[in-house]
Amino acid sequence: MRDDALPNDIDYSRAAYDVLLGLDAAARAAVGEVAADGARGREIAPGMFSAEAVPGLRVVLRRAPGATTILALTGEVAASRGTRGRQAS
Repeated sequence: MRDDALPNDIDYSRAAYDVLLGLDAAARAAVGEVAADGARGREIAPGMFSAEAVPGLRVVLRRAPGATTILALTGEVAASRGTRGRQAS
């Protein structure tokens, strides 16, 4: 899934997109900045990274040449504002 307000080369898992829709504009922008910054985050597995977008909101993503996929948005912010009736990843 894609969000036209964020860079075009970022894809989302369904669960991450559902959480993203519940976030405020500043948090969504911070998620986009994390995804766009290829040097940001801690590598947790080959090609997979985890980084804090804002305090209490972590982004888990996969980077590959020409594509970034946000796999999960986790943490207190995701749990409180981003679930839209679903449990945050």
